[in-house]
Amino acid sequence: MPFSEDNHDHLYRTLQRSTAPVFACLGNHDLPVRDKMIEEFTRHGIHILVDECQIISCKGRRLFIGGFDFLWKGAREHTLEVLQKWTIEDVDYKIGLIHDPRYFQWLPPKFDLVCAGHTHGGQFGLNALGIPISLLRPLGVYDQGFFEKENMKLYVHKGNWHTGLPPRIGIAAEIAVFDI
Repeated sequence: MPFSEDNHDHLYRTLQRSTAPVFACLGNHDLPVRDKMIEEFTRHGIHILVDECQIISCKGRRLFIGGFDFLWKGAREHTLEVLQKWTIEDVDYKIGLIHDPRYFQWLPPKFDLVCAGHTHGGQFGLNALGIPISLLRPLGVYDQGFFEKENMKLYVHKGNWHTGLPPRIGIAAEIAVFDI
């Protein structure tokens, strides 16, 4: 989410077209407009999860969806505290929403799928040529695509657009759809 924008109506209109419930979590670009975004998401029927979880029914299955807040400092401790408060039992599928994929390394294997962003696909890479790698991958950064730990999958989204610095070079924008 480019924090330089004052109006996010284009995003809300697009998300409202979904026939399924829409959930989101906040990231670092949202911090300057945090309260306004939460208010606008809620007004448009979009569930923004800030250290919150919901259980929904979909096609006869129970899905747990938990969204973690974004923090620069103390993120590991905070994330583990929040996780202890959630009951993640008696559901068919468990989804975690985190902005920063480094949180994945701290999570115990309680989720089937964890969705993240933040790395913009690694900023510089060859993804636009069909090679899913970036300059960040050799540094051990979860840059883009799927990763796995103890049967828990992480998907790092490359982003939908980019404005400002640093530039994104060779990393194509994407819309990810998962059929669970």
